[in-house]
Amino acid sequence: SLVRYYDGGSPTSLWAVRSLGINPSDGREVFQTKEGDYTFEYNVKDEVVVGNSEPKLEGVVGSTFYYKGFSFSMYFRYSFGADVFTKATYTKVENISRNQLSYNQDKRALYERWQKPGDITDIPRFVLGRSDKVSGGSSRFVHSTDHLRLKNLTFGFTLPHNWTDKVLLDKVRVYFSGSNLLTWAKWKQYDPEVPVSGEVFCET
Repeated sequence: SLVRYYDGGSPTSLWAVRSLGINPSDGREVFQTKEGDYTFEYNVKDEVVVGNSEPKLEGVVGSTFYYKGFSFSMYFRYSFGADVFTKATYTKVENISRNQLSYNQDKRALYERWQKPGDITDIPRFVLGRSDKVSGGSSRFVHSTDHLRLKNLTFGFTLPHNWTDKVLLDKVRVYFSGSNLLTWAKWKQYDPEVPVSGEVFCET
C-alpha cells in the first residue's frame, strides 16, 4: 500500500519514492532522493507525496432528446484528479518469483521490459527470484485515473397505433439500453472494473 498516515497529511495521499525512469544503459531504475540527488538504491526514507486517490472533480452529465415518438438519451460519468497504484504491473510484470512463473503473467513482463543497452522503456531489466531486490513502491507505479465513461445509452420508440390496436394494446414503447459501453482514459492501460451490459425492454 502507498497510503501513509502522517500528522497534517491527507489520508488519501499516495506516498512513494520518486522515480526518474529506467536507465537505458543498464535497465536499472533511477530514483530521486528528498535532497534531489539521483540514485539507483531504493530507500523508504525518500518517500514523498506523489498522488492522491481522491478525485478533484467527478460527476455525471447527459441529456435526452424526443422527436415524433423517438427518444435518445446519453449520459457520461467523468472523474479527474485521482491517482491509482497499478497493482497488476507491480505483481504481474515485476517482482515475479520462480514459483510464480507457472501462473499467468502479464505479457509486458516478456515483451516490453528492458533487454539490451539503449532500450527505452518504463519496465526495468528482469531479475528472477531475487526477493531481496523487490521493486519498491516508486512513483513509476502511480498513474492518473482521469477518464470519461459512456455510462448509459438508451434508444426508444413508440410503436404506431395501427400496430398496437391489432393486439388490443393502447400504447407500447420499446427501449434498447446499454451501460458502460466506452471509456476514454488519460492512461492507456487504465481499465476500470465496471461491467458492460445491454438490455431490451417494453413499456405498455
